Amino acid sequence: MYLLRKWGYYHRKMRRGDFTRPTELMSDEIFNQTVGIVGLGRIGAAAAEMYHALGARVIGYDPVYNASLEPFLDFVDFETLIKESDIVQVHIPLTPENKGMFSANEFAKMKDDAILVNQSRGELVDTAALIVALKYHEIGGAALDVLEGEEKIFGRKFEDVGSLPDEYTELINLPNVVMSPHSAYYTKMAVKNMFL
Repeated sequence: MYLLRKWGYYHRKMRRGDFTRPTELMSDEIFNQTVGIVGLGRIGAAAAEMYHALGARVIGYDPVYNASLEPFLDFVDFETLIKESDIVQVHIPLTPENKGMFSANEFAKMKDDAILVNQSRGELVDTAALIVALKYHEIGGAALDVLEGEEKIFGRKFEDVGSLPDEYTELINLPNVVMSPHSAYYTKMAVKNMFL
């Protein structure tokens, strides 16, 4: 919702004292969006149900067909999903076959205002290609809870921010990116369940 409503751009403007609402920052309603879910296991299926409840058109891609999801989404192939989706949400495990499955080729096929949400594994997305796609408006935004090589960064505190890898600094400073340090799962219940 942060990206859909373009709040990053508004925050950047307001820090400069500009509290106007320009036409180019007008957003759309979620019920006018097509949401593509990549990976329809427990989490992907729950996301599909939530987006459906909000009135979005939901399409999904998964190698395993699950008829119980038909009331919430239409199954499509991966190519159709990336071309038709306004929001692409990723919920798949990392395998040698899908490493880098979101790269320059996929970003070029996505809508230029599409939002990529990755809560799965960082290595599913080619970070360098993502930065280019974001900077040159090949896609509209990215919400990232995971990143390539995150084990060197996430969970650590850097006294010298200048020592962060360039791609992390670039992503943090883009107004069309929301990033968290692999903390989407980080709730009291989830942590408790990890140790049961």
